Amino acid sequence: MGLPITPSIKARPFSERSLDILYFSYILTHIPATIILDIPHILPEHLVPSGVQLFRQWYVSNYKDPFIGGGAGIWFSSFIVCEALFQLPFFVWSLSQLWNDSKRVRPAMVVYSTHAITTLVPIIGELTFNRRGVFALTQSERTLLFAFYLPYLLIPLVMLIDSYRQVLRSESVDKDKKLE
Repeated sequence: MGLPITPSIKARPFSERSLDILYFSYILTHIPATIILDIPHILPEHLVPSGVQLFRQWYVSNYKDPFIGGGAGIWFSSFIVCEALFQLPFFVWSLSQLWNDSKRVRPAMVVYSTHAITTLVPIIGELTFNRRGVFALTQSERTLLFAFYLPYLLIPLVMLIDSYRQVLRSESVDKDKKLE
């Protein structure tokens, strides 16, 4: 006796899913930023390739980023550990899931985006309210860094709302099928 045949749900073409294109682009560009700018923050210097060290020095010198420059403290390092251990694997996995319109990615995107938002709130808060030490930036430096970090808050916020709605919709459809 074979398995019952169930109708398959046809994936929507990637080009027709504008929010998925946004998420895909965000994640795709987040991978090199994670590897080159963030993860070296928590590694011993001898493990960081010299080209990456030079790029990070150039970035900090030009943009005065106190987070990448190492002045933010242990709390920021703990965020980077989470980014390396949880977010980076999620990024790699989610690209194929988004490309193929897999519904399995939506609950994971709810978890990721919630985590990303909660890590960006203190970062934006430091940039906005802390005027001491390495955070004693000019208004133009602060505004530029705010512009750099804000998409990492806003895109996950859109992702959270959209993915949560899709999860709810999917659960509703599944529930309706069980009632038939």
